[in-house]
Amino acid sequence: MIGCPWLAERIEAGVVSYASAVRELFGGVADGAFIARLGLLVLHFRGSFWLDREHEFNTRLLLRSVGYGAWRDPRFFATLYLLGSNRGLMKRAWNACLPGGFEPGYMVMRGVSAHDYTLIQAAKAITGNGSGLELEDLADAEIVDDAAFRLIINALLIANYGSDVLKLGGTEITY
Repeated sequence: MIGCPWLAERIEAGVVSYASAVRELFGGVADGAFIARLGLLVLHFRGSFWLDREHEFNTRLLLRSVGYGAWRDPRFFATLYLLGSNRGLMKRAWNACLPGGFEPGYMVMRGVSAHDYTLIQAAKAITGNGSGLELEDLADAEIVDDAAFRLIINALLIANYGSDVLKLGGTEITY
């Protein structure tokens, strides 16, 4: 593991900033375009992982439907976080979010927007149900729009460090 071996515990204790968590997770990445996008993401962090109240409500609704055990599986929770980001995507994903995990084969893909398709691909990658997106894709704003980029990076933080990252605040780097 690169960086602090106790980062998850430090996040849980509330002594790590959003910027520090992003830096720890992506510190070894050399792609300049990706690093520039991360810098803008951290700069514009508003203190919450949620897009809005609807996002949080939708995610909690999905959690309730699959069972709160998903809180203990960071990758599954990260997937629910992505799929709950808007009502249309949540409805599309409803039958694919099962108590045992995410089954993307149950999703109807016809008519999906490019934004939602990107989030679905990221969810597949996080849960190991597909190759999903590559780093080069995330670095390209034409492939992954800014809103999807923010959601995906936040989902990767959740997948790697658990749901305690939802409490992160601040953009200063802490050590």
